[in-house]
Parts: sequence; C-alpha cells; structure tokens
Amino acid sequence: MCESFLRLKGRKICGKDTKKYFGRLSDILVNKDTNVIIGIIAKNDSLIYRHRLFYLKDICDIDEVSVYVKGYGEKFMKVIPLYEDFKSCENDIRRKRAVYRNGQGAGFVKNMTFDFEAGVMSGFSIGSSLMQDLINGRLICPLGNTVNYLQDSIVVDEILYENNKEV
Repeated sequence: MCESFLRLKGRKICGKDTKKYFGRLSDILVNKDTNVIIGIIAKNDSLIYRHRLFYLKDICDIDEVSVYVKGYGEKFMKVIPLYEDFKSCENDIRRKRAVYRNGQGAGFVKNMTFDFEAGVMSGFSIGSSLMQDLINGRLICPLGNTVNYLQDSIVVDEILYENNKEV
C-alpha cells in the first residue's frame, strides 16, 4: 500500500488491541542511504513526553483515519534524537531544493510516497511554483533516481517523469 506523506501527516496513531491514543503522525524517519522506513513519530499534547517513535515493525495497519500500532513506542521529552544515517521527512526532505547532477535546479520537494508493505520511501514529487505545478504538473522522481542528500538540497538524476496529478 502506497501512501503520501501529506495524506498521512496528522492521522491518529492508536494501539491495535488497546485502542489507546498516542497522538498524531508528525514525521516519518528514513535511512538516508537505503530509503528504508525506520519508523513514524507520534506527537501529542503531553507536557512531559511529547513524542513517541514507533518502528516499522510496530505498524500493524493504516486506514483513512488512523495508523494502528502494537506496543507503546519509545517516549521522548522534546524531539527524537536523529542519527547521522536517519533523515526526517518533515525537516530534512520536504521543502528542500532538488537539483540535477549538473547543478541545474529542478524545484522543491513537495511530497513523498511510502510503500509500507515493502518498508521503503518509494519516491517524491518535485514542484517549482503553484502556477508551474498547475500548468505542467509536478515532476515525479522514483526512488532509484535519488543520488544524494546534501545539507540544503537533494541531488537527483536527469530522468524525471512528468505527471499532472499529485502523488
């Protein structure tokens, strides 16, 4: 099942068996080299433990309203500490500048898609401006075309596919 980040963001995260509410999905962590999904982050309004990390193996089911998980996840007071090989979709990928290998700008990363059955980020959409997106559609970059994540941009291969509907 493929889901886009913007459609997943804000969905309730609940226990599969207990129906306990853990918060709303605020981010997805991926491995920067393999694009394998590490886990999802639930954010709630608690004063002490605001964030919970649920690993990919803990995700049981996803429907239109909720993400169902098993266990209670790892609790964190402020933010989830990221390791060097992790990328946060919200902070490290989304809205980053996308450039081709030759340095020419392709636009900005607007959205990412995830295949939870395979456990990977399957691609992302790149757009330049609202008017250009409406006229030409967004560029779709499949997973295999990602070259490198830099500090302020993402380098992609020359081959991108045009698509007139959002991922």
